[in-house]
Amino acid sequence: MLPDEGVQGQRVKLYRNVLDVSEMNSIIFSVKAGNDAHILLSEEAARRVHDDKYAEIVLGGWSGTKSIIRLGNQNAHNTVDTPNILDATSYREFWLSWDHNMVKVGRGLHVGQEVFMEKRYPFNIKHMSVWNGFGSPGAWQIYICRQIISEPDRLYSAMTRML
Repeated sequence: MLPDEGVQGQRVKLYRNVLDVSEMNSIIFSVKAGNDAHILLSEEAARRVHDDKYAEIVLGGWSGTKSIIRLGNQNAHNTVDTPNILDATSYREFWLSWDHNMVKVGRGLHVGQEVFMEKRYPFNIKHMSVWNGFGSPGAWQIYICRQIISEPDRLYSAMTRML
């Protein structure tokens, strides 16, 4: 289990702010939501990006049954079946890494283990934001890691609501 939001760190509302991840290549996070936890990794510092230089990760989309990494304005092809990946009443832990033009997502607190999605991307990742969609309120706890398979060194906590 990740530490409480009161443990050293700064509180950030990531759905209103964009986090600079230009010097990082992974995060460890936990999310509490019934469905539709979204993460945007982009080259530009914007909540919504209108070119092809972004990756959107959706966990528990399609009423909590599927997940996907989509690049740019791609549609919902190549989803992964992930029933019950999220829970509205308790936090579920995940990690996300981007290195050597590959985005990977896995379960748990150890970057590089239990991978369940990966996709190549052709741009520089410099910014990140998170939100919940489709009527699913959620809470996020996000650790920032300086290197893949490093220990979490900073905690950011964010509460999100339907946008």
